[in-house]
Amino acid sequence: MNNPKDYNSKPNSFLYWLLSCALLVAFTAKGQLRVVPLSVPVATEGAEHSGMRVGATVNLPFFDDFSTATSGIPDATYWETGSGVSINNTLTTGQPSLNLATFDGLNSHGFPYNFINPLYQDFTDTLTSQPIALGGLSPADSIYLSFFWQSGSLIEKPDSSDFLQLEFLGVDAQWEVVWKQTGYRVDSAFHQTFVAIKDPKYLHSGFQFRFQSYGRSSGAYDMWHVDYVFLNAGRNSSDRYIRDLALTRPLSPLLKEFTNMPLGHYLTDPGRFTEEAVTAEIRNLYNNENRTSFVLTLEDELSGTSFVGGSEGSTYIGPLATLDKSVKMSPLTGVEGLESLRIRYKFMMQTTDNQNPSIPTIDLRRNDTLSAVAELNDYFAYDDGTAEYGVQMNQKLGRTVVQYLLPKPDTIGGVRMSILPFNNDIAGSSFTLQLWSNKQGKPDRLLAQQAFPATYNSSRTELSEFAFARAVAVSDTFYVGWLQVSDNPLTIGYDLNTKYGAGKVHYSVGNSWTVAANLRGSIMIRPFVARAGAEVITGTEPLLQQAFYYPNPFRGTVQWKGEALKKIEVYDQSGRLLREITDGIQGDFIDLKELTQGYYYFKTYTTKGSSVHRMLRLK
Repeated sequence: MNNPKDYNSKPNSFLYWLLSCALLVAFTAKGQLRVVPLSVPVATEGAEHSGMRVGATVNLPFFDDFSTATSGIPDATYWETGSGVSINNTLTTGQPSLNLATFDGLNSHGFPYNFINPLYQDFTDTLTSQPIALGGLSPADSIYLSFFWQSGSLIEKPDSSDFLQLEFLGVDAQWEVVWKQTGYRVDSAFHQTFVAIKDPKYLHSGFQFRFQSYGRSSGAYDMWHVDYVFLNAGRNSSDRYIRDLALTRPLSPLLKEFTNMPLGHYLTDPGRFTEEAVTAEIRNLYNNENRTSFVLTLEDELSGTSFVGGSEGSTYIGPLATLDKSVKMSPLTGVEGLESLRIRYKFMMQTTDNQNPSIPTIDLRRNDTLSAVAELNDYFAYDDGTAEYGVQMNQKLGRTVVQYLLPKPDTIGGVRMSILPFNNDIAGSSFTLQLWSNKQGKPDRLLAQQAFPATYNSSRTELSEFAFARAVAVSDTFYVGWLQVSDNPLTIGYDLNTKYGAGKVHYSVGNSWTVAANLRGSIMIRPFVARAGAEVITGTEPLLQQAFYYPNPFRGTVQWKGEALKKIEVYDQSGRLLREITDGIQGDFIDLKELTQGYYYFKTYTTKGSSVHRMLRLK
């Protein structure tokens, strides 16, 4: 095994990591909003570490850069199922080619291995190759396994007690560690490592290798990333460069201000809502110059209609260089009268990577095409559909909302949210969805609220839908978000890669609202327009609640009207429970003279659910 090679095309990656850590510290220190590391569920089958062999024995060369993986699952042609790793293209930067394998404390369904002890450490994800035919080879055949690895992600990095290791399976059916890397590395670079296979006990027809991570098993902690795995005979430790032009990070958004939006709103000003260009990143993995041409296509997957794209002829890219290439965009035309669009925009390079002298039997054009989707449907979104982290309001009765500015009036039927597991299982716990009006750039009047149970999803692309009992009419700017009512905070997906939601998050733990200025990504909460025939709150009507308290402010005695109450909980502004009332509420008033002057929250339970009301006590 030789010394690893640093591979990093982003000179500012260390600064980027420091800023990310500063973001986490800033929000945790305030004791209100905080960013937490997590991954998202992936659609997969099979039990964790099941060792299921679904493919035939693989012959040399063995190569996988994970670009052919679908639905976040390693390709079963090369890997056993149930590994727990997530194949993604968003949890890091500087990857050699599009897609990589991420190791953390989440199982193959996206849930923590350990939901009981948040500090428990153990082996977590294991990625095991299918059997590889090495029988009949000898040490003289110079067999090497190479791969790129990175410690950590955009924020969460392994600690000194964590590690990633590589093991080989001998002819005696015993696994042996042949390489091990411990945390903690300060840099965010990808490193290339070579491991020679010289011991005859590994040269058998059922040879396998596996990567295994060790760290906290209660969530997406202590991350490692692996990419560009290549095993073949006739190699040496200097065999570092492969003639391959690869696309890397996700394509930039097609739409502006929103990543997805209703078609009717887009058509109010197509020029305003179309980005000037779509950008892709191209990486040359060879130590010699190369050239490529490319084309960008746009097609509506619902109707089959094509739109104007763009192309470029022969483009120079230097040795081991990274190049951003952009295609100018024009507003979509000829779509008037349609209800919705699902635009698949695809960036395709034209290369000769199928004529590769380094791996002659592998078609490396596999990483030459990258696509993304922009939906013009029934909802507004700032995010790209993938949560790299989560956002929590860690103070009981704290409120978090996201601002939306619409180009024309509409009615909001509810939201679709990404609710993700983190440390504690909160499935079924109650939270309150709220929608507020706008006044001078801040939330003003509560227009609608409704309690819902938290639910998780089984796929990384799914969001849970929460519909208001009555749709809400909005003119332009509104705010939608959640009130934290339980002791365990709700964790909402946070897309760190899309900036459209930056500066639009507001939170409150008392009397005033504060802009979460340091959140530079997008919270995954998507308001959708009401369906035809929905009953609508106009915004000028009084909010229909399960109970209405008066007077407000009050001086000791509080009355209510509405349906019969089952229980009332009174909290101060810090979220501390002061009083729980279950007896004596059959009437329509209650004596609270013992409360001092200030604001309080009344959590009310009825047969239909719960709601929260803020009340002011005066002397």
